[in-house]
Amino acid sequence: MYNDWPDRETRTLKRGTDFDRVLLGVSVEAVKFIAADLGKVNEKFKNGVESQKTVRTQAMQLWADKSLYDLGWQLPSPIICSYGEPFDTWADLSGLLEREDWKRDDCPVSLAYFCGAMRDDAEGIIAPGKQPPNYLQDKYNDVKQNARRWLSLYTGELWPDGRRPGSSDLDYMLLHRDGGGSAQDRFDAQWFSANVDLTARYVLSLPGTVAKRLKAGDSGFDNLVLAGDWLHNGLNYGCVESAVLGGLQASRAICSYPEKLFGESDIPATSPFAGTISKAPAPPEVPQNAAVTGYVRRGGLDSAPGPWRS
Repeated sequence: MYNDWPDRETRTLKRGTDFDRVLLGVSVEAVKFIAADLGKVNEKFKNGVESQKTVRTQAMQLWADKSLYDLGWQLPSPIICSYGEPFDTWADLSGLLEREDWKRDDCPVSLAYFCGAMRDDAEGIIAPGKQPPNYLQDKYNDVKQNARRWLSLYTGELWPDGRRPGSSDLDYMLLHRDGGGSAQDRFDAQWFSANVDLTARYVLSLPGTVAKRLKAGDSGFDNLVLAGDWLHNGLNYGCVESAVLGGLQASRAICSYPEKLFGESDIPATSPFAGTISKAPAPPEVPQNAAVTGYVRRGGLDSAPGPWRS
């Protein structure tokens, strides 16, 4: 939604002539701008949309000419969260290599995905439209710079055998590039992404916001159906599974199928799985005179904060 495309004509579409129902499958931060007029006439829609908060993210993918084991990782293939920021999540997705289009005699051995939050600009969330020259390229360059710094600080703990001699920095010569090349060439051949567009922002699950989420068929308008991972769908956090549930909710709102969505709500008494999952034990009571310190916020856990205390 950030571009320098020139404006074109404005068209008014009429219900019954141009359309019957509208399926709005757009991420919530963009909805705040493109459907702002709906919030002016429907308080439920306004609260359901504006209550949901989002964050920009950044990501990098690294292809390496060594296996995880040869890089020094001694445990099974991992998915790790809450590591060093800003790329605090790492997943080994080497299994995807066979699905990628590599030359048989010049292909990488392992593939690592990293991602994490990215700070907003000082002025906050920017409305869609034309941005300063090179805006998206500058954000891409910011991610690459963040990656260089992160790889110099944190890869030594994950891949101790992937460091440059006498340094904590990743040895870029271990990164894969078609035809080889210099260390800088290999680094530049990796994949980096600045997810700054309104439709690419990650939807958070902050305290008090889940109950305000809308359902696909409960937008407040009888001919408007919603879809997306920002809906109240049982998972209620940003992931592909949540987006699928949002899409299935939209299908049910349009054609009444599927009737039931597993995972949309707590396990009902009529479910064949009822009674098979034990409830978590109640937390221990804290004496009234006990010294309880403040909650420690950990980076990367806005979706599912853990019960850490200082």
